[in-house]
Amino acid sequence: EMVRQGIGSDPRIGLHFLNAGVGYGGSCFPKDVKALARSAADADCPLQLFGAVQAVNERQKLVLVDKRKEFRTPDFEAIKAALRTPVVLDGHNLYEPAVMASYGLE
Repeated sequence: EMVRQGIGSDPRIGLHFLNAGVGYGGSCFPKDVKALARSAADADCPLQLFGAVQAVNERQKLVLVDKRKEFRTPDFEAIKAALRTPVVLDGHNLYEPAVMASYGLE
């Protein structure tokens, strides 16, 4: 945490940059995948990977947690009660695994 604070104090970088999320995302990702798939097909070189990425993104529903401070100490009991499968993806490494396990979350 001290290293993150030190690097983040540089205004050229900032703390917001050091709280990156999980994998790819944002509003551009779906349209970029479609554009790449279209470009590959137009070049008579369709790539199955793009179709698979599109299919996975359509099937999966992810819960994204806002980076605001009030979400840094969530109600794990309520989260566990709301989940069919008690798995939380902590892409920011905010939560201690032992604490999560104590609430029955993976």
